[in-house]
Amino acid sequence: MGKVKAWLMDMEAEAVGMTKKEFIKQYGLNELGVWEKANAIDSGEPDMSDLEPSQEEIDRHYTIVKKLTNGKDYD
Repeated sequence: MGKVKAWLMDMEAEAVGMTKKEFIKQYGLNELGVWEKANAIDSGEPDMSDLEPSQEEIDRHYTIVKKLTNGKDYD
């Protein structure tokens, strides 16, 4: 087996036990696809946790909507 293939296999094996942030810190953003592939295979689904908005994003959007609707609530 070639050195690159062995490195890739090691990276995939480590990716399963690492968070996305840990993986990026160790291998760099360019290799994020390896982490995503390894974790999708392991769990059956890709990690969607970063798609959840933060409270800051929710508050910012709420403020914009309030401005656009002149402060009216549409519940």
